[in-house]
Formats: sequence, C-alpha cells, structure tokens
Amino acid sequence: MGMKRKQVNSRISRKNGFAAVEWIMSFFAWGVAENYVAYLFVSREKE
Repeated sequence: MGMKRKQVNSRISRKNGFAAVEWIMSFFAWGVAENYVAYLFVSREKE
C-alpha cells in the first residue's frame, strides 16, 4: 500500500511540473508577442 501511494504522489508532482512548464512557455510566448507588436508599432511610427 505504501508503494502505491508513493507512485500516485510522484505522478501528481509530475503533472504539476508539466503545468508549470506550460505556464512558463505561455508566459514567454505572450511576452514575445507583446514585444513583436510593440516593435511593429515603433517601426511604423519611424516611417
């Protein structure tokens, strides 16, 4: 019974790890998108 509980805990922590990676990736993607939009606006104003 003890071994089974350990496996479930590791599975849950692994799932949380994937969620954290997805959150970081989405956060990074949003930052890149915002920087790209800002860059487009600035380059458009210079012309």
